[in-house]
This record gives sequence, structure tokens and C-alpha cells, in this order.
Amino acid sequence: MKNAICVFGILIVFSTSIQAQSDLEEALKYYPLESGNYWEYMSIEDNLVFGIDTSYYSIEVLSDTLMSNGEKYKILKKNYFNSDYSSECFQRIDSLTANVYEYSGYEYLIDSLFSKVNDISIAGRGFQRFSKTKCIQISTDTLFNLSFETKLFKNIKEPIGFEYKLAKGLGYIGEEICEGTCYWEVLVYAKIGDKVYGQSVTTIDEYRKSIQKSFILYQNYPNPFNPSTIIKFKLGKSAITTLVVYDSQGKLMSELVNEYKNQGIHLITFDASDLSSGIYFYRLKAASFIQTQKMLLIQ
Repeated sequence: MKNAICVFGILIVFSTSIQAQSDLEEALKYYPLESGNYWEYMSIEDNLVFGIDTSYYSIEVLSDTLMSNGEKYKILKKNYFNSDYSSECFQRIDSLTANVYEYSGYEYLIDSLFSKVNDISIAGRGFQRFSKTKCIQISTDTLFNLSFETKLFKNIKEPIGFEYKLAKGLGYIGEEICEGTCYWEVLVYAKIGDKVYGQSVTTIDEYRKSIQKSFILYQNYPNPFNPSTIIKFKLGKSAITTLVVYDSQGKLMSELVNEYKNQGIHLITFDASDLSSGIYFYRLKAASFIQTQKMLLIQ
């Protein structure tokens, strides 16, 4: 009898272990962080003052790297299709907890892949670092004419309305932020292992060639910044040019340029020492070209 009970106990432990491993494998599918995986996103900004702006960027998982905390991370490279600017970040997934961490001088949690509806974690993406993030919905979405299980997360700490989704087998598929201006990101193309979803916008080199003679307003650098940053723009031809800065409510905060500028690349320093922390927009107008970019001031 004792032997039977002992065997039964072992079977329960073994079955529980198998189930736990299966749950872990399913959770990890929400964030495919293998080298070579690649995504393209469309960014849309809807501003009451400036109207709608659309841009594109890509993210590619490169190789592994060892950081000073002794942990191994994947290098993720982000390329902006409308500029020469690119950036890198470092992420890893804990294979036991299915937590996703990012490293930027220190490690912080960005996702908890095991999250179920109503679970709350101290995690955040981008500017929402160390925020309270809640899983508010698990559902099935149609993407690229296929069905994917998705998890919808919402920031519940900050006043900014911030939501994003992860899809099993695809990873991060988009977000929505609304604070005066509404901002969306939407996945339009992905290559996960040997599977391809959607249609690539274009290669970065082809896109740059197509806009070589056009007007470009680049992303400011650094961003976030404190207290000053560089705004770079390219004029396809000489023209009367204005470059202005607005706050998130559309109030004019600074006029940086209002004069005739020659064709070529120009660098303008924006000093925000007298402004408070927050999201600001800078708008370039030259000839018939108008473009707006977003930047974050952290005092």
C-alpha cells in the first residue's frame, strides 16, 4: 500500500513537472527572441494640430552579448526607414520565469509572459519603465489572415493611456498611446525563423535611395534628452524653412528656425532648460514639405 502511494505521488510530481514545462514553452512563444527574427512596424500619429503622420521602422534580433551584470542578452537593432538613425537595445528572457528583461546600465522587467487576465507586474516598455502593467485580455486576433492568441497589456500607473499586445508566435504586434496626440504602432511584416508573415514595406537601402533627393526630418538625438538635443533635417532644395516646437496640447513653445535655408543637411540645437518634463513635438515646414516628430524631455 505504501509503495502504491509512493508511486502515485511520484506520478503526480512527474505530471505536474511536465505540465509546468509545457506552460513555460507556450509562454515563451509570446516573445520569439531568437537571432535572425525580424519585424517591420508602421507608426501612426494623429494630432489635432498637425494631422496624421506615418512612418516605418524595423527591429532585428542580432547576436548574443554578455553584459557587466554577468547575464547574456540578445542585441536588438532598430532601424528607422526615414532616416540614417538606428539604435540598439539588449534583452533576455529568463527561461524559468518567462520574464523578459532589458538592460540599459541596469536590468529592468519589460514583460511577464506568464501573465493571465488581471495579473499585475512592475514592468514597462520604453518610457513606461517600472510602471504597473496589467494583463487585461487574452483573446484570438486575426493577423495576416491567420489566427493568433494575443495578450493585451495596459499601463495602470501613469496617466498616459498606454496599451500594447503580444501575439503567440509573433511577439510584440503593436501599441496605442493617447495623451492629446494618439500614437499607434502596427506590425506589418515579420520573419520568425523560416516563417514569413505579411509583405515587407521595402528594404532600408531601397527606401533611402527613393528619398535621397527629398526632404527629411530626422529623429532628434539624444532622445529622451536633458536639457538639450540636436534636431537634424535635410532639404531637397533651398526654401523658406520653419522649425517649431509644440507641447502635447499644441501650444507653441519655441521657434527654432524661420528663414531661407540652402539645400542640404542642417543641425539645430534645442535647449529645453526652461521647460518641464514631458512629450514635445517638433515640426518642419519647407516648400510643400511638412513633417512632425516626437521627443521626450526628462528633467
